[in-house]
Amino acid sequence: MGGRAIIGKNFCYFCALKNAQFFIFCLLFFPFSTQNSAVDTITPNQNFTDGKTLVSARKVFELGFFSPDKGSPNKRYLGIWYYGIRPQTVVWVANRKNPVPDYHGVFALRNNGELQVMDGKGIILWSSANSSSTAKSLSVLPDNATLMDNGNLVLQRGKDILWQSFLEESNTFLPGMNMKTEKLRSWTNNSDPAPGDFSFSFDQNLSHFIIQNDSDTYWMSGWSSKYVSFKDVPDNLFSMMIPADNNNSYETVPAPNDKKRLVMNLSGHIEFFRWMDGTNHWSLNWTKPSDVCSVYQVCGDYGVCSVGKNVKPNCTCLPGFKPKLKTQAGSTDYSRGCQRNIENCSSKADFLPVQLDKVSYPPLRFDALREEDCIKGCKKECCNAYLFETSTARAVEKNKPSTCWLWGSNDELKDLKSSDSFGGMIKVRFVPGTATSGMPCNIIQLSLVSLIAIVFTWELSSLSFLAVKSS
Repeated sequence: MGGRAIIGKNFCYFCALKNAQFFIFCLLFFPFSTQNSAVDTITPNQNFTDGKTLVSARKVFELGFFSPDKGSPNKRYLGIWYYGIRPQTVVWVANRKNPVPDYHGVFALRNNGELQVMDGKGIILWSSANSSSTAKSLSVLPDNATLMDNGNLVLQRGKDILWQSFLEESNTFLPGMNMKTEKLRSWTNNSDPAPGDFSFSFDQNLSHFIIQNDSDTYWMSGWSSKYVSFKDVPDNLFSMMIPADNNNSYETVPAPNDKKRLVMNLSGHIEFFRWMDGTNHWSLNWTKPSDVCSVYQVCGDYGVCSVGKNVKPNCTCLPGFKPKLKTQAGSTDYSRGCQRNIENCSSKADFLPVQLDKVSYPPLRFDALREEDCIKGCKKECCNAYLFETSTARAVEKNKPSTCWLWGSNDELKDLKSSDSFGGMIKVRFVPGTATSGMPCNIIQLSLVSLIAIVFTWELSSLSFLAVKSS
C-alpha cells in the first residue's frame, strides 16, 4: 500500500503539469486507496483525537469519543459501542466520571505503558494506571492496545495481557467476562455514565447474584441443589456469566450474528438482550426483578408474597405467624414481616406443607434415609422449617440417603414468594391450633389437593382389592 501511495503522488504531480482537472481526480482517488482499511490497534505515542475511531478486526465493536445525550454535546466520553448498530449501543466508558468538556479530547498509549484520556490542554481525565486491575507502574511495557471482536480493549505485549477493559467497572456484561470478578454499576442517568445507585454482582459464598441499591439488597437470585430448585436464572445465562473453565477468557468471541449483553439499568433491573438481525432491534429476553414479588424481602421475614392484579404486593404470613405491626385502623402492616403466634418448641409441634417459588437458602443440612429422620432432627433443633430432598438414586439403591435442609430456630425464612406451579415444597413448624392465622390460599389449596389425592388413592386401592376378591 505504501509503494502504491508514492507512485500515486508522483503520478499526480505529473498530471498536475499536464492537466489540472485530472490532478483533482487523482487527489480524490489515491488518498482513499491508502486509508480504506479500519484500524483496531493503537501503538505507543500514537494519539487518537476526537473524530477518529478504532474498529475491531471483524467490525463488531468500535471505540471512540461520543456524547450520550445530544442535548449535552460538550460532554465527551471515550467509549466502546457496537459497530454499525443504531441507535448507538455503548458497552463501556473509560472516563465515566470525568467527561472531556469539548471536542478536543485525546486518547493515547504513552511510553510508560499507560492508556490515557486527556483534554485539549493535556490534563489527564482517565488512566489505565489508576484502575483496580493494573499496578501503578508496569514492569513490562506493552506493544500496543487492541480492540478485540468481543468488545474487550486489551493492553498486550505479545500474547501477555497487561490490562483489559473487561476487568473495569461498567454497566454492561459481555460474553467472555466472568461475574466472579466483575461488578456491574448502572449509569447515573441516560445522559451521564457516571456510576449510579444500582450494582449487580455475584456472591461466591452463597452462590447468589445480587442487585444492590447502594448498600441495600434490592434483589437476590434463588438457590438450587441436585434435586430441588428455587433458582430464577436460566442455565444458559448462568453459564455465560460464570464460565465453566473459571477463567477470564478475553479471547472468547461470539459469532458476529450472535450479539448479546447483560445490562444493569437505571431503575434497578438487570436485563438480558439479544440482537435480532431480521428486525434490527434488541430483544429483551430476561429481566429481574420481574414483578413486585421479586423485590427482595418485600413482605419481610416469614411473609409470603403473591402477585395480584394490583401493583402492590399481596402479603400473607406463613401458617402459625402473624404480622409484627398493626396500623391504628386495625389493618395489617407487613413492612416488618411476621412473627410466630406462639413461641413453643414442644415435641407436639406439627408441620404444614407450603408450596413456594422462592425461599432463602437454608444454612443447615444432613443426610436422612426417611423424612421421619428429617422431622426428628428438625424438632431437636427447634427449627422453623425443613425441606426433605429425595434423590432419584434412592429408587435404585434402597439405602441411598436423601438430604434434609433445615432453617434453624434463629434462621428466618426470607424472600418468600408463593407459587401456582410447583417450585419447591417446604414444611413449616407450627403449634397445633395456631396455623390458621394468615394462612396463604395456596397452602389451603395444596392441603385440599393432597387430601383429595389420598382419598382417591384409597378408593382405587379398595376397588382393586374388591375386584381381586370377587375374581
